[in-house]
Amino acid sequence: MEFKEKAYVVFGGTGSIGGAIAKQLESLGARVSKGSRVNDVVKESYVRAFLGDKRFDGAVYAVGRCPPKGFDDAIQNPLSALPIELFARELEMHMKGLFVVFQELLPRLNLCAPFLVVSSAITRLTDETCPPWLYSGHYASAKAGQDELVRWMRRDSIVRNKKILIHRLAFGAVATAFYEECIRRPPAMLPLEEAVREAIEALKSSVVVDNVVVASPPRN
Repeated sequence: MEFKEKAYVVFGGTGSIGGAIAKQLESLGARVSKGSRVNDVVKESYVRAFLGDKRFDGAVYAVGRCPPKGFDDAIQNPLSALPIELFARELEMHMKGLFVVFQELLPRLNLCAPFLVVSSAITRLTDETCPPWLYSGHYASAKAGQDELVRWMRRDSIVRNKKILIHRLAFGAVATAFYEECIRRPPAMLPLEEAVREAIEALKSSVVVDNVVVASPPRN
């Protein structure tokens, strides 16, 4: 699939991962609209106005809240002590936001357009592999819900009739400023350029892509 002169929209297009994907699409010749404000993707009126009457050849949903040096703060609360507003915020970003974008974007996607959802490999952690200091139940729960939402989006009659390809990439921890100067760090991090490469390959694919992409564990 060629990207030159194709119209793409990237929600989360000014964030670390979404921004890098948007930049790579632009370097390949695509025309990219970037939706950036996390709080606004859950508002139908904002998404509708942002998309306007444009048509799109592809889309990416990479919305998240990962401020520089923010990892320690993000993992400090077990569910028993988590403020309910933080749990609600994750659900809004990863589930309601995707749902709103899906409904507003679907009529504007051209036939056979790819729609990539950036998910997380955190939902694949088991009791044995989850570090005892990783209090990310709110984020993991929202991402698990998002994964299920993606499955049902694929079953939508309009998606099937228009042959929209809804891809999902579940990344492990990606090396961004989110982890800089933090006390805790994942044992292995995926280079950002590798995440972008996987995203571009998914958008080029003629079949649905649904992959977990994690960094190789460090050698002892």
